[in-house]
Amino acid sequence: MGTLLIIAMLAAAGQFTMTMAYRMEEAPVIAAAGYSAILFSTIYDWVFWGQVVGPWTWAGGTLIVAGGLQLAWKHIKSALYKVF
Repeated sequence: MGTLLIIAMLAAAGQFTMTMAYRMEEAPVIAAAGYSAILFSTIYDWVFWGQVVGPWTWAGGTLIVAGGLQLAWKHIKSALYKVF
């Protein structure tokens, strides 16, 4: 029961911080950072449970992360144009 309570508190804290992030920054930047969860969950799955994902999972994850990086790059590039 205590473990479930800790998980619930951490999930609530994560949701709160994501909501605050959306208030402070533009949505594409936050979404790009959120896509890193796919990479971390795959690594945690391998480290803690020994689960190895297949090549299709890696291919799909790569496409999702590439899309997130593209969103972030567009934002960074437009911010650089404003500065210079």
